[in-house]
Amino acid sequence: MRFSEDGQKNDLRMGDVPLIFVVHSMGGLIVKEAYIQGQNDPDYQAIIKSISAITFLATPHRGTNLAEILNKILQSTFVNSSKQYISELSNNSFMLQKLNEQFRHIAPKLDIVSFYETQSTSIGVKNLRVMVLEKESSVLGYPGETSKALDADHHGICKYESPRDPNYVTVRNVLKSLISKILSSNRSKESPLLNRRKSLDVKSYLGVMELPDVDFIFFQDQWAEGTGQWIFEENLFSEWLQAIDSGPHLLWLNGGAGTGKS
Repeated sequence: MRFSEDGQKNDLRMGDVPLIFVVHSMGGLIVKEAYIQGQNDPDYQAIIKSISAITFLATPHRGTNLAEILNKILQSTFVNSSKQYISELSNNSFMLQKLNEQFRHIAPKLDIVSFYETQSTSIGVKNLRVMVLEKESSVLGYPGETSKALDADHHGICKYESPRDPNYVTVRNVLKSLISKILSSNRSKESPLLNRRKSLDVKSYLGVMELPDVDFIFFQDQWAEGTGQWIFEENLFSEWLQAIDSGPHLLWLNGGAGTGKS
């Protein structure tokens, strides 16, 4: 992940941009463990600090009869799992309890969303379906955590029929909300120095070498009386000039050369 590239072999800049993990089932436990270990690993500090949120889809965070739950998960999946890993998790739930206790102390740094299944899952035996995970196992119960139900079984909670699938829409909207929060936070963190640098870059691209006031005074001395006063009588200009909200405001003045735009 640290050296990830996209399809065109471009660096994905892992560690330089905010990250949101979306993880399913036991993958959520692996991500929690990786996040814990990465706290003290200097090689991955940049990536760890850039993680903004984790969205869990039917992850077995906790629960009773862990071995039974994990056996159900194994029976309902089509991928191979490490027997040693499963053994450690099912050993009186000690590993799971330890994982949750460690994660609890660093979780406040993150936005956490936990989705849980509401339908039983076929485990390969004819007509036999079981609830792989109950809500209590899929929700951490941390302060600030968001938990939501999806109308799906353990497999379908991460598989969607189309962009109109209600489950897809729910997950998509949560991710959009997380991204909006990240963008808003980044804008508020921009320092005055960074904003000044951006302003200088824009001026350089536009070929602006002097302060606007200097340019204005130069032309004002050459104006005939009344030049430019008409614009103050335009309602559109007055509304733009007196706008008080913080959003971006653009007023486009167009005209031929020498007609008074400056």
